[in-house]
Amino acid sequence: MSKTGLRFNRSQLDFLRKAEGKLSKASASAIKKTGIVMLASIQQFTKKPALSPSDLASLDHPYAKRHGKIQSVPNRKPFEVGKTSGKFSNSIYGVTTNQYEYAIRYKKNDETDRIVLGTKIMIGRDPINEGFKTKPIKNLFKKTIRSEFKKAMK
Repeated sequence: MSKTGLRFNRSQLDFLRKAEGKLSKASASAIKKTGIVMLASIQQFTKKPALSPSDLASLDHPYAKRHGKIQSVPNRKPFEVGKTSGKFSNSIYGVTTNQYEYAIRYKKNDETDRIVLGTKIMIGRDPINEGFKTKPIKNLFKKTIRSEFKKAMK
């Protein structure tokens, strides 16, 4: 009976070792650059002008828990957050945790907790996680990771 399988000679193994190093560097670079693009895109969900108290009242307070879910707000996705002081928008940051991961997180502060976790009367909104679920952001992620990986491999 004949043996089946793959055998590598020394020159092929050296090539694989070199390729592995290049792939590792390319993937780390592509992940970091893609993370930076995604961070900027996610932050856009927190840049629209805030609704005034009278606007919120005329919309019957769309973020109130008494509705059971977030009500529609004209020209906004349900998870988008209006910008007043910029404290919440500035609390979103990105960090490379290892060569294969770029994390987008919130800095811990009272405003972030109120918006993301909600309060006794307001439903929480999470622009990072909900933003990643949108089709345009998913497509941007795929497009960016592909192009950045190709650039890094050159």
